[in-house]
Amino acid sequence: MWVRDLVAGKTFADVGGLWNTINEKVTIASTSGAKEVTMIDLMYDKSHWWDKLDERCKNLDVVCNKVSINVDDLDLLERAGTFDVVHSAGVLYHCPNPIHT
Repeated sequence: MWVRDLVAGKTFADVGGLWNTINEKVTIASTSGAKEVTMIDLMYDKSHWWDKLDERCKNLDVVCNKVSINVDDLDLLERAGTFDVVHSAGVLYHCPNPIHT
């Protein structure tokens, strides 16, 4: 998988990977040597999906930062930071202006 090939020693973010916690990539990145991983998702802070991610990370001994934000928010960089590697799948078609996103 490409994530494993790119993340060793780098920071990593998965944008929009929270839903159903099936195809998230933060645990793969972390177990592949990423120095820091972050999940960025629009789901509100108290969503049970965050709880499911916490449980999955705990089971895999993964420390994951979490940012609940719309990727089009102007304060995205301020709140989430920047990353060496960013993964996002299935998000752009939800955005009203994908070129802006």
